[in-house]
Amino acid sequence: MEKLRDYISFDLEFNKHQDKTHLIQVSAVRFKDGEEIGAFRFICSYGRTIEKVFINGLTGITSETLKDAPMVEEVLKNFQDFVG
Repeated sequence: MEKLRDYISFDLEFNKHQDKTHLIQVSAVRFKDGEEIGAFRFICSYGRTIEKVFINGLTGITSETLKDAPMVEEVLKNFQDFVG
């Protein structure tokens, strides 16, 4: 099997609010030849508060964290630019 030379590992965090699932964090690391060459981490706002203690405990993201975060559309545009 051929070893990957250039790849991105990413993680997405979501919160469910009133039967809708919302993206609240995008994290990614770009690797080339086994070395980290870039990282991306943004919290996303979707215009609501986080009501569930579970999500806060799991991610550390609170309503206060989301208060000044960019909207999800802006974060996804920046993520698309990071990925290329």
